[in-house]
Amino acid sequence: MKTIEETIAWFEGRVKSTTMPGARSMFEVAISALRAQQERENPKPMTNADRIRAMSDEELAEFLTHINPTNCQDCAFSNGWRCQPDRDDYSDFEKCKEGRKRWLQQPAEEG
Repeated sequence: MKTIEETIAWFEGRVKSTTMPGARSMFEVAISALRAQQERENPKPMTNADRIRAMSDEELAEFLTHINPTNCQDCAFSNGWRCQPDRDDYSDFEKCKEGRKRWLQQPAEEG
């Protein structure tokens, strides 16, 4: 019994050597299906970067607040505007998180 990798290699060889356009398309579909099966059977583990890219603004703001707690005067995310919302019932952490979330939702600056 051949492995999926060996079967893919076999089909790839046929794609290169066939002169029949219909057969070439069929082989490419088979290769695509085999690669999809391979991915389902052996999924790549999620990287830290993948996890960060998948975060919502709320999750990313909280993540940034946890990894870089600071006071508002020195906060790189305040960007000249007061990051604390006008609410007295927020803890400092919540104020900072809310400010970073607002920063995340601002248009990106060039440069």
